[in-house]
Amino acid sequence: MAAMRWWLRVALLCCCYCCCRGASGLREEGEAAGRRPCWEAEIRCLQEAECKRAYSQYLRACEGVLRSAPWRDPAEGGGEEEEQEEDDAPGPHCPSHCIHALIRLNQTRSGPLLESCDCREDALCLGYKRIIEPCMPRTYSARRAVDGAEGGEEEEGGPMGCTEARQRCEEEPECGEAMQQYLMSCGKLFNGARCTAGCRDIISRMLAVPRALALSECVCDGLERPFCEVVKDNMARLCFGGAAESGSGASTDDFYDDEELHGDEGPVPGPHRPRAALGSRGARVQSSYGAQLGALAWIAWHAVRAA
Repeated sequence: MAAMRWWLRVALLCCCYCCCRGASGLREEGEAAGRRPCWEAEIRCLQEAECKRAYSQYLRACEGVLRSAPWRDPAEGGGEEEEQEEDDAPGPHCPSHCIHALIRLNQTRSGPLLESCDCREDALCLGYKRIIEPCMPRTYSARRAVDGAEGGEEEEGGPMGCTEARQRCEEEPECGEAMQQYLMSCGKLFNGARCTAGCRDIISRMLAVPRALALSECVCDGLERPFCEVVKDNMARLCFGGAAESGSGASTDDFYDDEELHGDEGPVPGPHRPRAALGSRGARVQSSYGAQLGALAWIAWHAVRAA
């Protein structure tokens, strides 16, 4: 009997050693590649109270996106043929509260690990990463390095984010002055009340400024993307009488109800939940007239914050 117990202990110790070595090998392989395994990133997040809360809120806020976007397991021969063509612009089907939840998650101590982690061969993890990519609040630049150029020469390429468009406008006195007039004349528009004749006139004059032409084609990006899209919808609807087509399906109520949507706890992620459903690039460029005024909406966000 004693011999049997001794062999049982040896067997258990061997099993534990193999499991630990396997987990250690996976971790070392991921760290050698510069990225942690997603299973480890998820565990770290769930061990941190703030990250766990933000992760649960993200799962609830982005549930519609995660369920509606179709994807096939690459192991089953799908995925590549059905994958949509990607551009360097935010995607068109992201509710503002989903984007806002992603921003909150990334602001926690362990949250960024979920974005940069390595799914390895986890088909579920890879699939959800592809789904959520268009919702990431990235900052997009139209400038890119020229291959073979000396001195870090750059050229224009791809759509411009509203963050960069605003910075370029501020560099020119004429455009910067027009921007200030816009901020002082369109307060009711920012609140979603109405677009006055004076506000419409300022917008038309601002878009006639050469440097402001970049503002007419930029796309909302960065941390202010949710509110930028809401105000952009207001502009398309109130100033130009068109349907709001920011691409986010967002409304002012949608943005401000984010606090009410999520409780302090929320659902605890389980094995069936998406793991590290974060990504890097968007799906396609927005083309409505309301989308062409995205930079002005971005500027409006800063005006509301400063008020």
